Amino acid sequence: MLTYLEDFLEYIGGYKTNQGKSASVFPFTVNHDIRLANYDHNIVGTMSYQTFCGNPLTDRQYELAVKLVYKYRKQLQQKGVIVPDNLPLRMPLRTVDRSKTIIYDENLSEFQIRFPFNADLVNEIRTLTFLNCGTVVFDRERRIWSAAATIPNLVWIVQWAQEKDFEIKFNHNQLLEHFYNNLMIPRLKLAEGSIRDLEIENNPGNMNLEELNQPGQTLLQAITRASEWQVIIDPKVTECAKQEGADPQWVEWSSRRMIHVRPGDQVQEKFFQWLETVNLWPVLWHSSDVEDLAALNNYFGQNRVLKLNNKQKLEKLDPVQNRLIFFSETTKSRSTIPIGVFVTRQSIIYLIKNNWGQTSRKIVYWGDRFLTDVVK
Repeated sequence: MLTYLEDFLEYIGGYKTNQGKSASVFPFTVNHDIRLANYDHNIVGTMSYQTFCGNPLTDRQYELAVKLVYKYRKQLQQKGVIVPDNLPLRMPLRTVDRSKTIIYDENLSEFQIRFPFNADLVNEIRTLTFLNCGTVVFDRERRIWSAAATIPNLVWIVQWAQEKDFEIKFNHNQLLEHFYNNLMIPRLKLAEGSIRDLEIENNPGNMNLEELNQPGQTLLQAITRASEWQVIIDPKVTECAKQEGADPQWVEWSSRRMIHVRPGDQVQEKFFQWLETVNLWPVLWHSSDVEDLAALNNYFGQNRVLKLNNKQKLEKLDPVQNRLIFFSETTKSRSTIPIGVFVTRQSIIYLIKNNWGQTSRKIVYWGDRFLTDVVK
């Protein structure tokens, strides 16, 4: 006998018989006595399986479940199932925290951004990962977005949070004044009394100095790594890199996470040389231009340039992945391999949303247009 709202929902979803007993459910196969509208299949299947597995409904799911049961009331009656005017619950409703909050954790030196899943908000906050000064990541264990406590992050987050009706649980004006008074802007500089060792002034705690001071690493390579954190680089560091023999253009490219290169014969060769020098492999070159492919083959050799199609996975192409350049006309494929440099002729908006752009250590716009131009 069907008694509770969950019982009726599970019968409609095919997980119970009209007598209230568990139905025989084979893998990937559920038999429905009730004919559902096409747009109801997914939601009924999801919620009925949820309660069948012992997971309570949320308050919003409860309201929807009641509407669905009454919607199919006539069909239920035809199957000998009478739906009462009141539908009791078998399990108490599950409480869901739908608040949108941002707090500042002084001990961890981070902003903690919490909100129920919303694809638009996720996409927007991902743009901060390209514009920030300090790491911005999603912490799966704590189910929050963690952003380093820096002035650029604070300014962006507060403006965004106010537009999206977040509750900001700190006085952002006082905090901004505190940051300015205490020079809370990360800066890469030479250690006091040193002509080579680096340090990060106002390190928010997530920038590893050991990665920058590895034995045998050039200042150019250290600057390249630091640029991924979007820190300000002291002019003395860039000057020392040039004194070590680094080309001024290389230093400029290494100092940025997002680069715009206007290709020409001399610039192209210099860029290829820079790739070899900073050692950020693998490189994914996204282009349909045959001249780009010819230039890559000519400089690096055909054995190091692999053409990637939409069905191939980078992990299975070659075991020597740190010395490869992948030329791809499409970027729909996915990979768990981190990309060193992602080069594309697409616009900056495309870079931010693209899978490869989000997982690459550096992204390069290769073309004569400005970064904000939309390539059609």
